[in-house]
Amino acid sequence: MVRLVGGSAVPVESPEQVIEDLANEVVRVADDRERMREVAAEASRRVAEHYSADNYDRVIDRAYAMAVEAGPWQGRRD
Repeated sequence: MVRLVGGSAVPVESPEQVIEDLANEVVRVADDRERMREVAAEASRRVAEHYSADNYDRVIDRAYAMAVEAGPWQGRRD
């Protein structure tokens, strides 16, 4: 299942079918201005949530913490 931002979903049966279904959904949304506004607002919200500087900092902090917890790499050559 491929899910577009905003909740539309298309089943994955073949690459050609996915491309056709996604294209049809894009056209459907483009023809419905209210739906387009909803999809755009949801996309903006998701970008702000997942790609903010604060989220980036949390991800980097977690990666460093995991690396420190794991300890020295056993195969390291000094």
